[in-house]
Amino acid sequence: MFGLRRRGAPLINDLVAIAPFENKTGDPSLDLIGDMAADWISHGVGETRIARVVDPSSVAFARTGSGRSVETGTRDTGREIRRARAFAEGFGAGKVVWGSFYRRGDSLTFLVRLSSTAEGEVLSAIDPITGPTHNPLVAISAVRQQVLGALLRLNNLGSGALPPVGRAPSYDAYVAFLQGLDFITRYQTDPAIERFQVATALDSNFFAPRLWIVEAYEAAQRRREADSVLDLLEPHRTQLTPYERAFFGNYRATLSGDHGTALQMSREMADIAPGPLTFLLVAQDALIANRPREAATAFDQIDVARSFFHNWDGYWSWALEGHHMLGENDDALRMARKGLENFPESAPSILAEAKILAAMGRVTEAKAAIERGRALPEPEEASHLSFFAMVCKELAGRRDPAASVIGAAGLAGVQIADSLTPARETARAGCLACAGRWAELATMAAARHRANPTEWDWLGLAGIAAAHLSDRAEAERIDRQLAAIADRYSFGGPDFSRARIAAQLGEADRAVGLLQQSFARGFSYLEAIETHAPEFFTLAARRDFQELMQPKG
Repeated sequence: MFGLRRRGAPLINDLVAIAPFENKTGDPSLDLIGDMAADWISHGVGETRIARVVDPSSVAFARTGSGRSVETGTRDTGREIRRARAFAEGFGAGKVVWGSFYRRGDSLTFLVRLSSTAEGEVLSAIDPITGPTHNPLVAISAVRQQVLGALLRLNNLGSGALPPVGRAPSYDAYVAFLQGLDFITRYQTDPAIERFQVATALDSNFFAPRLWIVEAYEAAQRRREADSVLDLLEPHRTQLTPYERAFFGNYRATLSGDHGTALQMSREMADIAPGPLTFLLVAQDALIANRPREAATAFDQIDVARSFFHNWDGYWSWALEGHHMLGENDDALRMARKGLENFPESAPSILAEAKILAAMGRVTEAKAAIERGRALPEPEEASHLSFFAMVCKELAGRRDPAASVIGAAGLAGVQIADSLTPARETARAGCLACAGRWAELATMAAARHRANPTEWDWLGLAGIAAAHLSDRAEAERIDRQLAAIADRYSFGGPDFSRARIAAQLGEADRAVGLLQQSFARGFSYLEAIETHAPEFFTLAARRDFQELMQPKG
């Protein structure tokens, strides 16, 4: 099945997974120590490049389903190695570092092994290492050095001095950092930012929390704040690990609208430290940069069932996009239905199926999916109206006359004066366009723009609607307003709207030029293709338009 690492697929021999250490102290409050050990050792391996290591962030996120044991004094080595091997197989890693820790008085003792994933053979056993309970990083740092030495010898790199590694952060800072990561896995950006800020305040030389603050700000669309954190990190780039430098570079490029460089940086992250999170990042950057085949290949490297993505109902909506962009909708539908198997009553899963059915022209089945979605409680992020909007846009992309029927059906009972959530407003606009009700869309978009003058996308829709209404003077007036927008985070969006206006006004050369300009300024190819802009139908026969829109890889 596409998107799943095949069971029994060859493991990558030079890839090492660091499993969270099992807490055998009987005290659940010490669980984070096992996660901390895995994270710190992973960063050490990545920093020294002694071996390729599974993405530390993927390991940290995977801990939420690790099934920790707190059986005091238990030494079930057979169970531990089986658990560790299963953990490593999920990442395709040929080797795994695993272990546990015990408490005796005021001390913690770590027992650690390095094993082959396929056979479970112990390749290196590290002598027990003990350190104070009040500062577990003392022992964890010693364990890390021993693991690095074992990998050095195992990879025939000698047994001399280890490459230098960064100092350990303070324990309290590390705890706050891991707590922030836990909030991120639950999409709770505000508490995540607060924890990352605490970690940074406790240890100003601990840079990982600052990078994750950038991630949290970006997820919350607080891009100026994300950029300001990158500015503060800029003087410290040479102090970052290779993985962290690529992480930094990816976000710097993303926030500059440079999708080619962002993709190159995410590839580098996946090369240094492969894992579900870095593969997802490569795939998403590839989709935005119009490389759908690369995106599909990246998703194919993720074993969803064994990754932390198995609890994410939106995963399959992303995983099918590469095939959808390539017109491989049989494959896309199989992936959508795999999502439905796991989340049969999830709005994103039903929406994904409805979308692909519409893309295949299977109107009756798409309508049935809409009705299944409408039977669910309405989620804020994907309103019931979104089902109609998504289906009618896909049908419009096929020039199917059913698009206007579906759009009108979605609009039934919704009045322009209704107070709508942002998701419903966007969906209503999509349905109005599909139904060809351009005058209503023009009125709605103008009102929304007056209420939110900084939201240029509503201004763009007003201009597009004016062009469809043959109101050239109004369309050109709005085109000039769009051209004057200087927001660095608009990422070519105003130019994309201007290209749609120009195409509808019959200015084909200008439309293609503006479309080229929008991509150069950072507009997403994924968004451009998924918009199914009807104005571009007149450009379809032009070679320059075809060359611009055809997949790059």
